[in-house]
Amino acid sequence: MSFTITGALLKSIAPSLDITRANSLAASLNKITPVYNMNTIDVLPAFIAQLAHESQEFKAKSENLNYSAPAILKTWPKRFKTIEEAQPFARNPQALANKVYNGRMGNAAGSNDGWNFRGSGFMQMTGKDSILPYFNYKKAGKGYLLPEKPQTAEEVVNLLRTSDDWAIDGACWEFAICKGCIPKATAKDFLGITKAINGGTIGLDSRELYYKKALEFIA
Repeated sequence: MSFTITGALLKSIAPSLDITRANSLAASLNKITPVYNMNTIDVLPAFIAQLAHESQEFKAKSENLNYSAPAILKTWPKRFKTIEEAQPFARNPQALANKVYNGRMGNAAGSNDGWNFRGSGFMQMTGKDSILPYFNYKKAGKGYLLPEKPQTAEEVVNLLRTSDDWAIDGACWEFAICKGCIPKATAKDFLGITKAINGGTIGLDSRELYYKKALEFIA
């Protein structure tokens, strides 16, 4: 069953939203999610819950990597073993992004790819392996038809970080196309969705709280 999001409803799920911004985001969701067959009571609760967590209630469209050394150790324990190892990257977002993201996710070692392709959009799409397929998808004229015609993956990243419509379209692509989460949402397999989106279960408690709220209001 299809469902229409209102700004008031979105604010009920993400209380820190200003109602004017909530209304604008609701309008974007209502025009973009139908293109991906996601505007249903089965899919929207899980999708909005994941978005609310990943984007800090729709505040963040670009990954914040301004970490202290102790926070770096806590976040990447396999990559940093001591405070001394983490210290050169503390409060140095670009260096940290290149350290933790280069040499994987399609990012070249010894490049600036980690920084250029850090988490972007409301779903925090990260790395060339995420951005390039989405770029090709949009070049083929798929998804919601947006007015901008980016010519490079870097331009796509910039749009994901600056445009709500692009951030929502990218999130829909990530959820429905890249990660194939619609069947999981229909089956209410929220843990499976979290693992698909996150690669693990980081932030599961927060995600589940948003999901519980979304299920209350989207029915």
